[in-house]
Amino acid sequence: MRKYILISLMPLFLLILSYNLVAYNLNFYKNEFSKHDVYTNLEKEDVDREAANVINYLKTGEINKNYFNEKELNHLKDVYNLNNIVCYLFYILLAIISVCLLTLLYSKSYKEIYSSIFISGLTSIAFAIVLSILITISFTTSFTLFHEILFTNDLWQLNPATDKIILMFPEGFFLDAFIRIIVYIITFSLVLTFAGELLLKHKIYKRIKPA
Repeated sequence: MRKYILISLMPLFLLILSYNLVAYNLNFYKNEFSKHDVYTNLEKEDVDREAANVINYLKTGEINKNYFNEKELNHLKDVYNLNNIVCYLFYILLAIISVCLLTLLYSKSYKEIYSSIFISGLTSIAFAIVLSILITISFTTSFTLFHEILFTNDLWQLNPATDKIILMFPEGFFLDAFIRIIVYIITFSLVLTFAGELLLKHKIYKRIKPA
């Protein structure tokens, strides 16, 4: 049972882990701002400051309210609440995965641990491929559907003529963020797959003798 729990939860765990690595990376934001000409439409100093402000808001719930208008701030509040749920879910998954691994270690089920690592890597790769296919078909459609499912209002439907946040974070920003998340998931998954295969191939579990 613990093996199947590990295998089923690992793709979602890696997804959230990868999301965190992108969402809190200010350098990624700045590179995207340059790539998508955000600095052409808005002052660089303001954009960089508010990007750091948004990241801090996601972490702490505190934000400087002098730059964004009321609608933008209300949408950011929705994003913050959703991000909080994702954070709680991450720690819940981490706790469950840790307990499963520790109990398997305690029972000296080494072969089961290694096979779980190997299969978790494979299922996570498959998960990333499926996500990539769905988004590749139409990122705009998927992006819109994502908002319609996760947000209960229309605050996310922003106007570039009046709302600076949509100028800071164009659709291309989120596409690149998604691509980086997929790359992270596949990277972590490959590490798990190769590590599990190596451990199983060399039958390291047979060399570990009970105390």
